Amino acid sequence: MSKVAPGDQLAIRAADWNVLLEVADAWRQNQVLRTAGSSGITKTAGVVVPVKNGTGSTVDRYHAMGLGDPLFTYADNAQTFKNQLAFDGETMSSSYLGKFCVAQETIANGKIGLCMVQGVTPAEITVGDADDTHVDVDTAGGSKLVSCLAGGAQIIHKPSGTGTKWAIVRISNIDSKPEDEDTGTGTGTGTDDVCVSSIGGVSFDGLPIATSPAYVLGIDAAGCLVRIRVGTC
Repeated sequence: MSKVAPGDQLAIRAADWNVLLEVADAWRQNQVLRTAGSSGITKTAGVVVPVKNGTGSTVDRYHAMGLGDPLFTYADNAQTFKNQLAFDGETMSSSYLGKFCVAQETIANGKIGLCMVQGVTPAEITVGDADDTHVDVDTAGGSKLVSCLAGGAQIIHKPSGTGTKWAIVRISNIDSKPEDEDTGTGTGTGTDDVCVSSIGGVSFDGLPIATSPAYVLGIDAAGCLVRIRVGTC
């Protein structure tokens, strides 16, 4: 889409017009969700935005997608960018760790539906360890969030055990509490700082450590974000 000035002839491509209509419809549905009483629709408890399903498959209600680029960029149309938040939804991968949304309705491939990007929502998740306290994206490309020690959403409630569970999660910033206090060993470069490459089976790119001990962000074998307490190598 391109900008127009008053008096210019307005020519909108059919594809762009259809996207605008879908986004508008999603926003109207959002108002219904927020005001629903005994209709059987759960009131939203967070930030909900229209997201276009680009995963190639239907995304079930309370499953997740990686949060991609905005549907309308500032370069496309400044006013639409400012006034109409909407995003592409992508198949989950490590590129979307800490950046995902949970569908508030079933969304067919290529269609736009409402997704929560921050707040409290039910979610169908995969629990790998009963002691996990958070969830993040499935780096293997599944549609359910997977449990972690630290991630983009805190588990408020889940049944005991492992496997597929129905949970309530709070989507927010990545948890910053230390979850693993192994000191481990590693290698480093630089003058005063040390870069640790592997601790307790968790590997990650070398990160500068200004003090010892310090906490660094790592990625575990399942591809989940974790916080690790490290010492001098």
